[in-house]
Amino acid sequence: MLWNYHDEDIDVPASPIDLVVKGLPESAHRALLEHFRVDRHHSNAFTVWNEMGSPQSPSARQYEQLQRAGQLQLLTSPARIPLEHGVTRLQFTLPRQAVSLVRLTW
Repeated sequence: MLWNYHDEDIDVPASPIDLVVKGLPESAHRALLEHFRVDRHHSNAFTVWNEMGSPQSPSARQYEQLQRAGQLQLLTSPARIPLEHGVTRLQFTLPRQAVSLVRLTW
């Protein structure tokens, strides 16, 4: 899990991430990568609530929308990635006030 938190909540370019994962089984040559994200546009019921006009008592329909918006979402489709000698390297950007969960299975 990686996060990009700052006290100042201002718009700035996303931060580049160069993640090296070590200690994976040396016998594995490929892994399945799942990259989940919580940010302004993914897995965020607060954003949807604000877009609704911040209702103090959401309707049943609005509540369902908020429930769906709060579910953990994949940032990209799952992908097979290479592993070399128990190591892989991932590069992506992470917006401010965001969290990425990277899950590897082999």
